[in-house]
Amino acid sequence: METMKSARKNDTEDVGSDLSEQIKAATKDSHVRAENTTLMLDYQKGKITLPQYKLLLCSLYEIYRALEEELDRNASHPAVAPIYFPQELARLQTLERDLEHFFGSEWRQRVIVPAATVRYQERIRRIGAESPDLLVAHAYTRYLGDLSGGQVLGKITQKSLGLSSKDGLSFFSFPGVSSPHRFKQLFRSRMNSIELTEGKREEMLREANTSFLLNIQIGAESPDLLVAHAYTRYLGDLSGGQVLGKITQKSLGLSSKDGLSFFSFPGVSSPHRFKQLFRSRMNSIELTEGKREEMLREANTSFLLNIQVFDDLQKMLSVTTTEAEDQSEGDAVKSKNIFPSLPSMQFTVGVCVALTTVGLGFYAL
Repeated sequence: METMKSARKNDTEDVGSDLSEQIKAATKDSHVRAENTTLMLDYQKGKITLPQYKLLLCSLYEIYRALEEELDRNASHPAVAPIYFPQELARLQTLERDLEHFFGSEWRQRVIVPAATVRYQERIRRIGAESPDLLVAHAYTRYLGDLSGGQVLGKITQKSLGLSSKDGLSFFSFPGVSSPHRFKQLFRSRMNSIELTEGKREEMLREANTSFLLNIQIGAESPDLLVAHAYTRYLGDLSGGQVLGKITQKSLGLSSKDGLSFFSFPGVSSPHRFKQLFRSRMNSIELTEGKREEMLREANTSFLLNIQVFDDLQKMLSVTTTEAEDQSEGDAVKSKNIFPSLPSMQFTVGVCVALTTVGLGFYAL
């Protein structure tokens, strides 16, 4: 059985034996990486945009909802209790006020949750249920980071977005903390008093790095790059939709338009004019040279992903054809029970391949 040790250093131990100091040292490289994400670089340049900030608020809301609910649930845990400061640190209500300011009273229905955010909050939920002591690493990373940079980031956000008041900036304010510097000292002191085995200490350091990496993934997400995917997909579908719909209807022998709704754009009276409008709107977007280059790369990525879809569908069609040819008559009867209409399934996959191939072809025109 491992010996329990206080996370506070002994006078005879090396200077870096406090848990807080060890976490700081262990996450040094991750900290640098976090400062160089797309989001933080835009902050450093003072060029944060409203879409970026709104998406950040959505992500922070989900993260802090998970973190604070798990901290509340484990408030009496020996490792959590020393660093449990709901009155001073809680962010959930501030984020709710900010989201309501930007999204309106129905903000809960409009919150966008990026994939990286889902992974982050799932991680917090899991350790809250399985290893509550590791919540300390996430509380340290998030709260002390927000206390350290909160005031500066709040001012940058207000200036970048041209906000005339503090409305929408509640997240950056900690009214229960009169001195961020002194409070961070208190928080670290409480951390260092937590009793940990050597194994648990190592686990805590790894979790702190995990927390940083999850934050890096949040900061690396760029909602403006969705423009490249919207351009590739929607304009391609508008270009080839009517022709592909007719081909599909004729090939499948359909007597009506049922099952072909995808090819129809009832809100678009003239695909050609609408594409002109779409391109015009795209061209009005203000981008830095760096972001423009990033957008071009993302457009190519979008095409490559569509090509991968084509390749995967082609493989699916090839596999179903090969398996059907190799089956004996008895096996074919068994297969028929699994796939009631194998030719139809193959043809459906074939149509999907056609959608990708022809869609991309029409788009290129």
